[in-house]
Amino acid sequence: MAVFAMTRVLILGGAGVFGSRLARILDQDARIEIVIAGRTLSRARDVAASLSGPAQKVAETVSAQDVGPALAKLQPDILVNCAGPFQGQDYHVAKAAIAAKVPYVDIADGRTFAEGFACLDKAAKAAGVFALTACSTTSALSSAAALALSASLSRVDGVRVGVTPGNRAPRGRAVVEAILSYVGEPVPQRRGGAEITTPGWGRLTRLELPGLGARLFSPCDAPDLPAMSLLFPKAREIEFLAGLELPILHLPLFVFARLRRIRVIPNLAGVAPLFHRAAQLFEPFGSDRGGMFVELSGLDNQGAPARRRWSLCAGSGEGPYIPSMAAAHVVKRIAEGGVFAPGARMASGEISLADFEREFAAFDIETTMEESDGAEALSRPVWRTL
Repeated sequence: MAVFAMTRVLILGGAGVFGSRLARILDQDARIEIVIAGRTLSRARDVAASLSGPAQKVAETVSAQDVGPALAKLQPDILVNCAGPFQGQDYHVAKAAIAAKVPYVDIADGRTFAEGFACLDKAAKAAGVFALTACSTTSALSSAAALALSASLSRVDGVRVGVTPGNRAPRGRAVVEAILSYVGEPVPQRRGGAEITTPGWGRLTRLELPGLGARLFSPCDAPDLPAMSLLFPKAREIEFLAGLELPILHLPLFVFARLRRIRVIPNLAGVAPLFHRAAQLFEPFGSDRGGMFVELSGLDNQGAPARRRWSLCAGSGEGPYIPSMAAAHVVKRIAEGGVFAPGARMASGEISLADFEREFAAFDIETTMEESDGAEALSRPVWRTL
């Protein structure tokens, strides 16, 4: 009978929306021992008790502030940081992991956090461990899709990424705070080859997507701008969009963005609890279908204008699993004896689209690849407000 060593993963924020879903994905793997770490032991135990797969489970009380002693006590093989929001968060969790020579992964969606993460590269290489940030929908999955699309293009001129959850998807306070922190604030984009800023949530675009129909999108901040800039340095247009399914929730953000832009109102992150409660009132409405798209424009291998789009539609309320799938893949690869190069960096390019497709197979997730041999956009706006 084969004997193998268990891979112990410490999930910081393991009782949260995304951390608990990461635990559920990993729970199907008997090679893995899951340490569900939450600020409240009762919540961590509830998540552990809800898991019935072959993986071993244990609940612990661990906060981001005391992660150093927890690493010394628990001796994990890898730490996954799901304790958001990452906007305004420092790197003390990653630093503690590197100091303990424990590989580190996070699901950060904050651009500033991801951009500055390379400051840990020297320490990570000296410790002989890897540290991956933005190992989530953005920028790990979006980059994987973009690289797959670019294989049939000789030149990439434009990159556009959009994410839209289903309204019935659970949203924790940290997610709401992250969304609100960008409302009306300068969000970087690239237009005409120049780096510019546009007010977050300050423009409306209505797009038709496979399986989702028409939804509103607005500019939002994400690690995709630096990630796509590294992958496609000659691209003249790079844009990241986010959208809420219900216009009654999306349109107020557009209005508040205009007010925040002229400083009539303060940054909305401070009123996240109020918005969180308001959003909960609308949870029975809308659908449980969410998704995303990645669209590239440029020249095909014959030098003609072309566009390529990859889109994803998640049903049955399973969209919230997607932000955890990249981290799950990393943990599984470690359990299989795989390796990642030492150093601290964004996760873009670390996981292939084929790897993600294997993770999707266990869920109600469909993906679509589309091509347009011409200048016409695949996800062209139904209408746009500038």
